[in-house]
Amino acid sequence: MTQHEDRKDREARIANQQAEYELLKQEVKEAAEIYQWQIQVGAWEGKSGRYMLNGMAIFIVLMGLLVGWGLTDKNGWTGFWIVGIWGGIMASFIRFLWFADYHYHYHLTEKGIYYTCQQVISENAYTVVRITAWVGIAVCVLAAALIGPLAFVGAGAFALMSFSMTNFSAETISIGIRFDGCYRIVHLKDQEVIRLYNDTRKRYSTGGIFCSPDEKFHLIQLLKSQLPDVKILEAKRYKEVLNPSMISPDETSAS
Repeated sequence: MTQHEDRKDREARIANQQAEYELLKQEVKEAAEIYQWQIQVGAWEGKSGRYMLNGMAIFIVLMGLLVGWGLTDKNGWTGFWIVGIWGGIMASFIRFLWFADYHYHYHLTEKGIYYTCQQVISENAYTVVRITAWVGIAVCVLAAALIGPLAFVGAGAFALMSFSMTNFSAETISIGIRFDGCYRIVHLKDQEVIRLYNDTRKRYSTGGIFCSPDEKFHLIQLLKSQLPDVKILEAKRYKEVLNPSMISPDETSAS
């Protein structure tokens, strides 16, 4: 078999798997609904992820102020304010656009869990990004007119990025977890992280979900009623959620 034929077979398998997943997801979505809930979480899971994101944004602002402070001798306070404000803008852009929180809407049905997720970004922010992209394109065109094609040697990447951002808009992703086989449900103590593992190892039958600590006990009871052969584990650290074998038997949750 040639390399081209092997690639075509691989692409065909992926397409078939995706089609199968879409059918299963639709089956889960259309099944009788038992419970639904919504939650907003950070781009990085758990409290530690939230602290790291906010810490990164603060670090960028402080670095901008530090660099600006170094420019005060030559330019007075002008450089300080310019670099500091630019650092604040970049920190806000990274935190609230690139790593914005996600809003999840879950539906527990008789066949599994169907949910949608979307980044929590206001339409005003999308509008600002699109306007900035068009301004960037205009600047690149003006630079090419004044300097010539060599202007794109430095601004080419910026021009391509600007074009890709002109249609920047909200995107909603839908995901389904189809119940199949025996399950282990691992939840992070006092946090919103929950992960479902099953013995079939099928990718569409496992996955992570989020639920507020106040609703978690009720949700776990509902999951137990739908999954007769299930084991509940309580993790004290996030790495135990990803690797349940690290949880000792005496740490098994009694939920």
